[in-house]
Amino acid sequence: MSLRQQSRPLTAGVFLVVASSLLYGCSGHGKYTTEGKELAEQNQARMKAASRYDLAMQEFVSGDPKRALQSIDQSIASHNGTPAAHMLRGRILGELGRAEEGVVAFETATKIDPENAEAHYYLGMAFERLGRNDDALAAYKKAGELDRANAQYPIAAAELLIEQGKLAEARAALESSSPEVRRSSGVLQTLGHIEMMQGDTAAGLAYFRDAATLSPNDPSLLDDLARAQVAAGQIAEGERTLSRLLAMPKMQNRRDLVMLRARCLSEMDRPVEAREILLKLAQTGDTDPAVWKRLFELGRQLGDVRLQRQAASTLIATAPNEPDGFVAMALCQKDMGEIDQAIVSLEKAMARTKTDPTPAKTLGLLRAQVGDRAGAARAFRKAAEMDPADTRAQALAAEFEKGQ
Repeated sequence: MSLRQQSRPLTAGVFLVVASSLLYGCSGHGKYTTEGKELAEQNQARMKAASRYDLAMQEFVSGDPKRALQSIDQSIASHNGTPAAHMLRGRILGELGRAEEGVVAFETATKIDPENAEAHYYLGMAFERLGRNDDALAAYKKAGELDRANAQYPIAAAELLIEQGKLAEARAALESSSPEVRRSSGVLQTLGHIEMMQGDTAAGLAYFRDAATLSPNDPSLLDDLARAQVAAGQIAEGERTLSRLLAMPKMQNRRDLVMLRARCLSEMDRPVEAREILLKLAQTGDTDPAVWKRLFELGRQLGDVRLQRQAASTLIATAPNEPDGFVAMALCQKDMGEIDQAIVSLEKAMARTKTDPTPAKTLGLLRAQVGDRAGAARAFRKAAEMDPADTRAQALAAEFEKGQ
């Protein structure tokens, strides 16, 4: 086509078509244009809502729940809110101590998507926080029905039942889950807890061992396994598990685990190692009486009089209203031949307890040793009053009373 042909004037027909299109275009949006505009606005609202949701999640994770609540409310206002948005709102409200409002948020999520297992799970947590245990249990069970591949849901139901002392129901909740879930480490661990609570240490230990095989680096599992091993008399195995557990960075300062390992070492006839790890613990400024009681016992096992005195003195200083430090000091004094001082220490110990007969019985033996039969009778009689089931104390009291 020539340049001249391209530039020829519009014919009347063509002009009418163009004019008509211009006229209608100027008169307003057509049906499809309006729908496009609405769709664009909806997409913009979704994007804004998603952006605010992401911001709310970041604020929540970083520990700023008040700002997170503002952001999630803006997200929901922008586009009515998805189940995820209402779940996040419920979690934020729970963090703020507003559990009742959290229930409403989670219920909204379940209404938007009744098949959302996670929403039912969080609803259960909110109910549990409010003490509505029956509602919480129903929510956990619903979550488990909707997602049978998630072990977290039957475990939550079982733990709630365990807290209520319903061990048989807790076991049933776990055993009714899918085969895959029943073989998960979390379910095996919870079954182990049930067995231990029912007094079956061997069965509990078996569950913990299987669970630890599946999750060998789980600190909570290793903790349970070590305690079960010690309870079952498997001291060497328990000490090895504790050593492995205490080698983990976040577990090195667990005083209770250090003390349990010291107990294992002592029973394995390795008291020197036990003493060293407890002294190291004490050097960090630890004044827990339980640490110093164990150190006193190790001092006696090793014949370390200096350690015994140090432990007794620390117990008296840190717990002056308890009898233990004075009893420990009395035993040191007795071993050193300081009988009069030991008697004084035991009398101080007796003045600090109304339920522990140990100071009175020890005092009775010392008074008998120095020939004070009347004093021995009084001490044994006091011990018998504190513990009427102690027939030995009653017999000694009667014996020394006859000889007065």
